[in-house]
Amino acid sequence: MNANDVIAVLCPCCEKELYRGTMGEDGNIQKSSSSPAIKDDGKGGYFMLCPHSDCQKRIVMVSVIGGASGAAFELAPNSQQPCA
Repeated sequence: MNANDVIAVLCPCCEKELYRGTMGEDGNIQKSSSSPAIKDDGKGGYFMLCPHSDCQKRIVMVSVIGGASGAAFELAPNSQQPCA
């Protein structure tokens, strides 16, 4: 993958597109403005709601620090996801 490539990130539960973003020069995916919002749970955790009506799971995100781009987020490991 190259910087500025468009990437679709799949929901770990329903395996449909969760959000789209572009690959930054630092290797982190910067989500597009049309993607679902990343929300703060008020306890230091972050999540995104899957936009698909047959899923709508609360997908756990983790903060990663990227070089020039500042804070970025990525999916938490599958062991932390609500898929059952």
